[in-house]
Amino acid sequence: TKDEMLKRAEEAARLVQIDDLMDRKPSELSGGQQQRVAIARALVKMPRVLLLDEPLSNLDARLRLQTREEIRRIQRETKITTVFVTHDQDEAIEVSDKIILTNKGRIEQIGTPADIYANPKTAFTASFFGQNSVFSNFDGLRSFDASHDFDKVLIRPEFVRIYKTNEPQQFPVTSSPGKVKKVVFRGDHFDVTVQVEDKTIVGTRSMGETPVSPGEEVYVLVYRLLLTKENAVRIVDNYILLGDELFM
Repeated sequence: TKDEMLKRAEEAARLVQIDDLMDRKPSELSGGQQQRVAIARALVKMPRVLLLDEPLSNLDARLRLQTREEIRRIQRETKITTVFVTHDQDEAIEVSDKIILTNKGRIEQIGTPADIYANPKTAFTASFFGQNSVFSNFDGLRSFDASHDFDKVLIRPEFVRIYKTNEPQQFPVTSSPGKVKKVVFRGDHFDVTVQVEDKTIVGTRSMGETPVSPGEEVYVLVYRLLLTKENAVRIVDNYILLGDELFM
């Protein structure tokens, strides 16, 4: 009935928080508001499964972040099984209970965001997630067993500690000397690119630490690697640090 249609439309509008915009024309809505209208039009049909195919691809960075938070809230409130298709790793990690990572029509890995990120099962998964520095060897990185068979070495920023030369180190024997090439401010931390022999490695420094500058000599501690061989991946830890609090 018309009354039922109106009731459903009002409920869907409230759910996506556009109930105060119902008298506006589509041309009077922002991109984010138009996207909420599209979601409401799907929800009003009370679907068993909701398919969102790259729903945020046309939004700017701020609206993408805001809208994906709203989509997650809506999904939790409605409890509708939702398939969210995206090429954006951050979106996948933030909105998902479970990720299905595909490559050329083949499923690479299925799991929770935390498990897929921390325990990649294939080389594609390992390279897809994270800001990896990639090398063909780990010469110059101390305290790693060179007997492993591999094609590539992947180092994520969270696997790296960067020390100023005057800062105390608990394990100086396993740190390598390096030189800062670039420092990028990220709001709550700094991305620091350092040169260690022939390798360019990206690590981080927190806002609470003394800043480093391009050209500065530093010490670089790498405590974990991802080694790939064809499509297999292996996590290898710095053997001097095994059992230390860095791994907690």
